[in-house]
Amino acid sequence: MMTTPLHDVAVSAVAYDSILVGEIAERLAPRLRTRPAWAGAANEPAIAASPLAEESSRLVLVLHQRLWGHDDVTRSEAAMLGERARRRPASIVVAALDETPLPHWASGLPSCSLAALGVDGVADSVLDAVARSGGTLRPVSAPADGESAPHSWDAPKAFLQQMRAHAALQHELAALSSQLRPWFRAEEAQAGTHVVEFPARPNRLIARLDDIGVSFSWVPGQGGTVADGRLLVIEWAGLRRVDRGLEALKGGTPVRERVYRPEARDAERWQWRADEPNGRACNTAHLVGEWLSGALMARRGLENA
Repeated sequence: MMTTPLHDVAVSAVAYDSILVGEIAERLAPRLRTRPAWAGAANEPAIAASPLAEESSRLVLVLHQRLWGHDDVTRSEAAMLGERARRRPASIVVAALDETPLPHWASGLPSCSLAALGVDGVADSVLDAVARSGGTLRPVSAPADGESAPHSWDAPKAFLQQMRAHAALQHELAALSSQLRPWFRAEEAQAGTHVVEFPARPNRLIARLDDIGVSFSWVPGQGGTVADGRLLVIEWAGLRRVDRGLEALKGGTPVRERVYRPEARDAERWQWRADEPNGRACNTAHLVGEWLSGALMARRGLENA
């Protein structure tokens, strides 16, 4: 007789996708026997067995993107999941977060696309897989009766449309700037060996290491509110060593870019969401971390090619 696993669903994801993990978990939790387990969660208790182990979870959801498998945590998880896929392929669902090719062991596994299905669709795919594997789902709860929604003329103006949101925006841009330098600290200490720069102008920040860089540009909207603006992030390659500051970008090649829109109910709950169908959200620190990690990973790949 097979013992009931500790977790119905375990999640494998890079740390920068913590908001997405939370959004999916909120959809899954009401239908599952246990809340989805993620080793990357700050409040996840330390346990002897990984939640990704076959004896620990009925199903694993892999949130796959270009950085998955390249950090210490998901790199170690990849080996375990490869073995699990070989023995129990139906016990893993892969959700593609971008167009990065899946690892060879994931070929043929149940899969879906966040861009196509959104958070609700990914959650439904996971619930279907749990049911097929013998798990019991809780019934869908009927929405509680509540007060009727306020009329548009009664509702307060959204935070990002208020003047005080501009102060919150400047706080986030300052936080973004402070997050850049630690990523290149080792190279910056090697005076004369590397070109390390952090040129800035109002509403535009750049982190540059030798021939690669990432620029973060706040583009105000025509309406004048923070809600109308967008953050444009571009990864650059081919920067010339003789060029300095913002001029260096003129000789470089943009290799990847994305536009983000701000989301915030107040100054303390700020996040950036990719301005595309079913775009992922992240906080400011994770935005910087994901883009600089990706640029450094690409740089290592070119060096090792």
